This record gives sequence, C-alpha cells and structure tokens, in this order.
Amino acid sequence: MKGDKSCLITAKYLDCEQNNLTKLDVSGGTALTSLSCGSNNLTELDLSQNTALEELSCTGNYFTELDLTQNRSLTSLYCGYITELDLTNQTMASLYVRGYEVEFIWNNGTRYHIYAEGSGFINIDGYFSNDGLMAYRTAENGCAFLGWYDAEGNLVSTEDEIDLLTIGETTLEARFEETDDPTDPTDPTDPTDPEGDISVEANEYGEVQYVHNEEDDSLTLNMTASDEAYGVRNIYINGVLVATTSEDTYVIDNISSYADENGNIEIYVEFAQSEGGEEPTDPDDPPKTGTASMVGMAIALMLIGAAIVLIRRRQTAR
Repeated sequence: MKGDKSCLITAKYLDCEQNNLTKLDVSGGTALTSLSCGSNNLTELDLSQNTALEELSCTGNYFTELDLTQNRSLTSLYCGYITELDLTNQTMASLYVRGYEVEFIWNNGTRYHIYAEGSGFINIDGYFSNDGLMAYRTAENGCAFLGWYDAEGNLVSTEDEIDLLTIGETTLEARFEETDDPTDPTDPTDPTDPEGDISVEANEYGEVQYVHNEEDDSLTLNMTASDEAYGVRNIYINGVLVATTSEDTYVIDNISSYADENGNIEIYVEFAQSEGGEEPTDPDDPPKTGTASMVGMAIALMLIGAAIVLIRRRQTAR
C-alpha cells in the first residue's frame, strides 16, 4: 500500500483514505459496518458481500456507479460524482452526494434526476429522520446561478436550495451562465475566503487545532487527547462520518467540497478510550497505591505502634 497514511482495520471498521489505492477488495469483510475509502484512485467498489455495512464514505475516487442493493443496513452515505443510486432498500439517516448529475431512487420509490447545466455542480443532502431531501447548487468561479428548471425548461425556483419532497418535480436542472465577474459573490463555497466558515470541535476527551492550506484546499487536523488512556476515534464533517482513525494528524483534501448550502464546514472529532488503555485518574479520587498511599500506610503503622507502647507502659505502671 502506498501513501503516507496507514489503514486502520478492525473487525468492524476499515479506514484506508488518502492512500492512492487503485484496488480495494472488501469481499471478506462480512462483519464490516463502517468503511472510509475516500481520496483514493479507485475505479470500482464491490460491496455486495458487506451486508452489515452501516456507514460508507467514498468521495474522491473515479467510479460513477455504486451498487447498494445488498446493503440494507446502510444508514449513512457520503459519496461524490455517482451518477446512479438505488436507495430503495435503505432507511438512510443521512445522505450526501456531490456531482454534476445524479439519478437516484429514494426510499419511497420515487426516481429523481438532478443535474447541472453550465459551470457548476449540485449536491443532494438527505435526512430520513426529518423527511428532508434537499438539492442545492454551487457555481464555479466566473459563473452565476440562474435557477432550477423542470423537464420542460420552465423556471421552478431561483433559491439556492430546493426541497425535492415538497417541490413536486422529479427532474430538475440547475442552470448556470458565465459572468464578467471573475468570482460569483453568491457562491458559498469559495475556498479563497474560508474565514468564519470552518469550525472544529472535539468532545471532552481531547483538543483539535487545524491548518487550512488555501493553495491546495486541504485541511490538516492536529489532535491531542486530554489523557493517555484516550485517542482519536471518529471524524465527522457536517454530521457525516468521514474517517475512523487513531492517528493524531489527519489531512482532509478538497475541504471546500464538504461545505453545506451555506458554505459552512463543521468538523467534530470524537476521542474515545484506547484499546487496552486504563481509565484516567479522577483528580477528586487520589490513587490507592503509590508514594502517597505508602506514606499514609507508614504513618498509620507508626501511630499503631505508639499506641501499643503507651498501653504497655500503662500496664507496667499498674
């Protein structure tokens, strides 16, 4: 395996992101529940044997087809430039698809065809928990968004995002045109101005700092556990699991592609107890062994000895 990042493999988790992989065989991982294989060079991904899979992140590869008909347990999907998806068998908790065109079947059996015309792309963001299925657009530099159009070419909406479950249209075109302005001021994901759009947080067991490289649009996370018994476990972006890792440093490529419809990127790092690690010491509960306890034991023995001597002297005096 090539690359500067190693894979983290357990009975249920596989993280092999950013490794320049050209092939990935997970047919033997029948117990696999979480797979993160983004930012590689994969041209195909066979998940037919991974029937226990619940979370999948595979954006940043070169395949446009993804067969999920056998993955009935899938609840979270993050992918890019997939042109066809059949989600009839899933009850998704979250869905994120980015690309120029996608044709997909939602859990209710409705087939949608959403695509971009001109220099821009579309995102599909779905949440079964609140019956939300949103499509939103992103214009490339030098282009402006004109609106959403139906199959007959009629203007449906000029809003940046549109709710597919309420709009009543199953075919939508996001139309863009070039402008004289070199940047689109309405584009929320302009990577040259990320200030205020990126937030990074961690749970109570660690801290995170980040560095945004504007030249290659990458984000480096530097993560530190608050106690040696803990380590990095999961990394989420806008509520979607994108990596399961134990490394203290993690690089996210094309960070602007993760922005939501408002241009915000919210990163959450989950620290958890390391495998085989001991529970951290409670500062309000001092250790029962060690120097402090030995000193306490010695003092106690001295007091007991003094008491015995005092008793014997009193007995002798009588």
